[in-house]
Amino acid sequence: IRIALEQAKVAPEQIGLLIPHGEANVEYDRMEARAIHAALGEAASSVAVSPSRGAVGNLAAGNGAVDLMRAALALRHGIIPKAVNCEQPDPECGLNIVQESCPLDRDVVVVSGYSWAGQAAALVLKRFAE
Repeated sequence: IRIALEQAKVAPEQIGLLIPHGEANVEYDRMEARAIHAALGEAASSVAVSPSRGAVGNLAAGNGAVDLMRAALALRHGIIPKAVNCEQPDPECGLNIVQESCPLDRDVVVVSGYSWAGQAAALVLKRFAE
């Protein structure tokens, strides 16, 4: 995430939405939350976070495509989708999990994901003027 932000010339405070891998497994989610905090610093607890897995399940190789579509649609429509089936976010994660859909007030969305084989990737999307 940190490298993707550096390459995109985006500061963590500019992020309006982060779509994490969101495995819905306590151990993995806490590990991912620690990585998000390490990458975003103080901004990590305020950036809106909305994982896809609770709505669509784990699509394995298809996860990234679904997350990318959610990110593009959030930017296009200016709406952050709520995190489905995550009514009680783990307080140990310390993330701002979106409980109700709300306006996207910034022009940057970050999608991050990882595999059990050890690969990790992040993509920064920016809204552009038409």
